[in-house]
Amino acid sequence: SYDQAVLTALRTHPDVIICSQTIAERSGADLCHDIRAALKRADGPHVIFLSRSQTPDIIRRTDSGQGAYYLRKPFETAVLLKLIKCAV
Repeated sequence: SYDQAVLTALRTHPDVIICSQTIAERSGADLCHDIRAALKRADGPHVIFLSRSQTPDIIRRTDSGQGAYYLRKPFETAVLLKLIKCAV
C-alpha cells in the first residue's frame, strides 16, 4: 500500500525506488514527494517510474515528482537494471 511504501522507505533509506506512476488513488510522483519529505532529503532517493502510458501529462507529472527515470511498460529487464546502475 501507499502508506506502507512510505514507512518502508523511512526504515530502509533506499537509494532507488521503483514504482508505478499510478498507485491506487495517488500517483508515483506523490509517493516520491512524500518519501523525500519524510526522509527530509530533497536530493534522494532516485525514483524509476513505470507506466503503460506515455502521454505528455504522465511524463510532466513524473518530472514534477523529481523522478530519475521514466520507463514504459512492458520493458526489458536489462534496461531496468541499466537504469538502476545509472541511478546509484
